[in-house]
Amino acid sequence: MVNKLSNDVLNELISQVVRKDAVPLVNLIRGKKNVSEIKIAEKLKLTVNQVRSMLYGLSAQALVTSIRRKDKKKGWYVYFWNLDENAAFKLKEAVNVKKLKELKDQLKLEEKVSYFVCPDECERISNDDALECGYKCPECGKLMMQESNISRIIKIKEEIKKIETELAQYRLEVQKELEKKVKKIKKKAPKKVKKKIRKFIKRIFKGKKNKR
Repeated sequence: MVNKLSNDVLNELISQVVRKDAVPLVNLIRGKKNVSEIKIAEKLKLTVNQVRSMLYGLSAQALVTSIRRKDKKKGWYVYFWNLDENAAFKLKEAVNVKKLKELKDQLKLEEKVSYFVCPDECERISNDDALECGYKCPECGKLMMQESNISRIIKIKEEIKKIETELAQYRLEVQKELEKKVKKIKKKAPKKVKKKIRKFIKRIFKGKKNKR
C-alpha cells in the first residue's frame, strides 16, 4: 500500500522544498505511470530543458523516479517519469519534524527574551541589543518601544500544535499500513515467526515514541 498526501498538502510541499512552478508538473504526472518528458513539455507549453530542470529538482528530493528508453526513429534517449508518493509522504514528515524543532526553539526565545520594536517597524531587537543602541532604532534613530509578544507566542503555540497533530496522523497511517502488511505475512507464517514479528513491531513504535 502507498501512503499519500492530499493535493493541497503535496502542492504546498513542492512549493516549499522544490519550486512553486513545479506544482503543475507534479499534478500532471500524479496517478500516471511513465510519463514522457516530451509530453509533459507539450502539456505545460514549456521546453524540454525547462521541464528537465524542474524534474531534476524533484529528483534531488527523491520525489520522482525515471526510466530511460531509446527512440527507435530518432535515435535519442527519452526519459519517462513517475511521482513517488511514499517519498513525498516521508519528506513531508521530515519537513514537519525540522519545522517543529525550529518553532520550539523560537518559542523558548520568545518566552525568555524581551524585545523592542521601532515605531516604523524598521527593527525588532532583543533588550540587550536595544540597550547597546540606547533604545534608539539602529536604522532611523527613533525611540524604540518594548513589544508585547503575547500574540506572537500564541501563534507559535498554535503552529506547534498543528504540526504535532499532523505528525501524529502521519505516523498513525504508517502504522496502519504496516499492520496490514504484517497481517498478510502472519497468515502464512508459523507461530515462532509470528511472535518475532510482534516483537519487531513493538520495538519500532517504542523507538518512535522515545524520539518525540
